[in-house]
Formats: sequence, C-alpha cells, structure tokens
Amino acid sequence: MKKLFTAVFAALILISFSATAFAQFSSLVISYPTPTDDVTLKYATKMGSGYRSAPTPPVVYNDHIYTVSGASLYKLSKSSGEIISSVPLQGRNFYSVSSPLIAENTVFIQLDGGKVYAFDEESLTPLWYFEAPLAGQALSPIVYEDKRIYTGFWNGETEAAEFVCIDTADTDKNRTDERKDALWTYSCVGGFYKSSCAFTESSVIIGTDDGKDGSAAASHILSLSKKNGALISSLQVTGDIRCSISSDTEEGCFYTASKAGYIYKFRADSLGRLHSLQSVRTAGEMTSTPVSYNNKLYAVSSDNGKGRFYIFDKNSLKELYSAQLPAYPQADMLISNAYEKFNGNIYIYFTVNSSSGSLMLVQDSKDSESPVIKEIFRPENEYAQYCISPVTADSAGTLYFKNDSGYIFALEEHIPTLSLDYRFQRIADIIIKLLTKIFELLLSGDLL
Repeated sequence: MKKLFTAVFAALILISFSATAFAQFSSLVISYPTPTDDVTLKYATKMGSGYRSAPTPPVVYNDHIYTVSGASLYKLSKSSGEIISSVPLQGRNFYSVSSPLIAENTVFIQLDGGKVYAFDEESLTPLWYFEAPLAGQALSPIVYEDKRIYTGFWNGETEAAEFVCIDTADTDKNRTDERKDALWTYSCVGGFYKSSCAFTESSVIIGTDDGKDGSAAASHILSLSKKNGALISSLQVTGDIRCSISSDTEEGCFYTASKAGYIYKFRADSLGRLHSLQSVRTAGEMTSTPVSYNNKLYAVSSDNGKGRFYIFDKNSLKELYSAQLPAYPQADMLISNAYEKFNGNIYIYFTVNSSSGSLMLVQDSKDSESPVIKEIFRPENEYAQYCISPVTADSAGTLYFKNDSGYIFALEEHIPTLSLDYRFQRIADIIIKLLTKIFELLLSGDLL
C-alpha cells in the first residue's frame, strides 16, 4: 500500500512539474513552494547592529545559513537560526551588501580592500585569498560559472576599479593562507558597484558605473572575453548600473537597469558582440534587477520619495501596469513559480527601504492585468530598520532576509484557524508542498 501511495504521488508530480522542473530560468526565479499569503516569524537571529556592522544577506545551503557579520564568517542552523560555528576574517565588509556564494563545497566571500576569500563549506577552514591590485569596496555579488568566480570592486564615483575572474581551485592544500592571482582583470573609471554579471558561451557581460559624480552620465554594458578579459563589445547607456544583468534564455536576450531610471534590453551574438539595445524610462532610480517571466518583465523603482512596481511587455517594453509602493525597493526581487501549474499564479517577493523595512508580496499570472500587491511582514520594535536586502528561500519555502537592525529573519507561511473553505485551501497548499518535496527526493535518488 505504501509503495502504491508513493507511486501515485510520484506520477502526479511528474505530470505536474515535467514542463518546469528542468527549465532554465534566471537565478532570480525559483520553484520552491513559498508563502502565498501572510507570513509568521519563525525566528530572528541578532548578528550585529547598524548598517556598517549588520550581517550580509544570508545564503542557504543544505541545512545551514551562511553570513558575514563584522569580522567573522558565520554558519547557522537553518531550522533554528542558532550559530553553529564561525571563523575570524582578515578584514571587514562594512556595508554588508553582498551574500556569500557557495559552489564546489566552498564558501566565497568578499571583504573591503578588493579581497576575496575561500573557505571549506563544512569546516570553515580557510583555503585561499585574493587581493585586487586597485583594492576597492566589495559591493558587487560574486557569480560562479565553470570553476571560476567573477566579481567587481569600487573606489568612488570618479576612480578606477577592477572586475576580476578567479580560478576556484585550491592548488596548495597544505596551506590555509595561499594567495591567488586573478586569471584576468578589467579596470575602468567608475568601477563596479552592486553590479553582477551574466554569460554567453564565450563572454562575460557586466555593467559599470558612469565615472562621474551623480547618476546620469554615460556608463557602459561590457562584453568581455571569458578567456582573457579583453573587451569584445560595449553599449553606451545612461546612469550608473547598480544591479545585475539578468538573462532570458527563452527569448535569448538580457536586461538590466540604471540609477538614472532606465530599463535596458539587449542581445549578444555568438561572438559576444552586443546589439539591439532597447530602453524604457521609469519614475525614478533603479538598483533592482528587472526579471522576465512568461511574457512579462517585472521591475521596481523609486517614485517621489516612495516606490513603484512595474510590469512591462518583455518584447516591446510597453508598460502594462504600475502601482505605487510604500518605499523604494533597492534589492533584487525573487519570483516563485511553484504553484503556477496548479493555480496559474506566480509570487514575487521584495523588501522596501523604509524605516521598518517591510517585505512585499505580488501575486500575478500570465494573463492578469491587475496583480495583487500587499505587505506581508513588517519588522517592529527592535526588528525595525532600513533594508536593502534581497529575499532568498530554501526548498521548504521558508523566506530569509536581513535589515540594518542586525537581525536575520526566517519567515514561514501563517496558517490561521478560519473557515472550513480556508482550511481546505490550506490543505491543498500543503499537499502541493508535499508533492514538491517528494519530487525533490525523487530527483536526488533519496526516495528510491
């Protein structure tokens, strides 16, 4: 009977998820069953205070959370938020903007002074470190591809700084203080501030600051050779690019945005040459990456002291919808498509940079003309503070972020005791989460 039950559920999952389980989306799109309504605080872990000593946005890997706070790298229990272990660092990341990155069972972090460090994921033993020749603040996310990591640094509006490519191999396993050289570097005036890259088969695409005071001078989208960092092509755009380059593999194009309020769409040919630049202007500054899904492009900007949420047609960049938000969202959005095959909806999460630092939820569908937008969590009392943290999620759908109060928050769906109809709906949601988990176990082989 148990085997029959498992087989039936496995069949249901394979039918339901076969179209999406192996699809390639932007890293800002996930398939985890995240909360679809209000959330409740699972726990809050204090890791520092003030924006110069708050933790970095947390990253979840297996059963643990990793963050840098002050001059230490921490490993926390995902289930309880308790600190399991930590290791002292040879420096600090004062603005705590970028998360650690984990690949090849290695934790990669950035510190100010143009430094990158690698640690063993399990033991937190140091493996190697790198220092950029021009130093700089560590504000741009680390990106991994094919045993290499990429990141950039920033020395000020009008100073030069570097974008670097580093081989991830631990070449001297007998040393914990091995110093590595970059495979290549690329420098420009203005440097790289909160910008991270995307890839073509032969090139790395990255956006720059504009090299001038203010945010409205000419900046560039660069295509650099993966082999040696040589400039292949560039597009001149307006304003500091302080977000990521997102890719749309379905349409074969890329999107980014600038602090001057422009969204940019462009393409790259097989040699990495950039072309077909399109743009649309929004109400204000943009430091959150535009994300495409289905036939839509989602974006957020500032708007006269508050914020604004947008939906554009991703092909034409024609505005389809916009609505005011309580404050300016300055970090990347997260989209969950876990329920799309069941109810047609996707769920979009982002924080706003207000004095409380609320978490917002947008419910939308492919053909909807008016999505539902609501605040689902507002930190209060000692938890309330400004927030420029992205939101991440684990495979159970728990949401994580931090703010300048120094707390890391773990949020799960709030299930109130309400009407019978509501209970049936919640049971249906729980079944969906169960199916998703069984599917993950099938993929991993743990259920066989």
